[in-house]
Amino acid sequence: MEDKHKTDCVYQIPCKTCNVYYIGETFGTRVDENKKEVETVTTGRFTRETKHRSAITDHADRHKCVIDWEGAKVVDKESNRCARWIKEAIWIRKTEPTVSRDEGGYKVRHV
Repeated sequence: MEDKHKTDCVYQIPCKTCNVYYIGETFGTRVDENKKEVETVTTGRFTRETKHRSAITDHADRHKCVIDWEGAKVVDKESNRCARWIKEAIWIRKTEPTVSRDEGGYKVRHV
């Protein structure tokens, strides 16, 4: 995946099992962190917590899902952090269904 090491992006990661998406901001390192956490949970090398560090890990653990890491992609680019948070919030709002825990780093009004 050519986008794997890009930063300053909004990205989506699909679930192979139930066709939902995780939306996040930045890319590369954060996707790798998510992947490592999911792999440690799904292989049983993780102490169970009520809430994992990321929503995608919660989803994979609770529903025994397979995450489509190869299908992860950048959906928007933005170098300004505040503008990127707004874009992330818009992508979370317009992507249904998502496994995101919240509405993103910026609260977009419902209209």
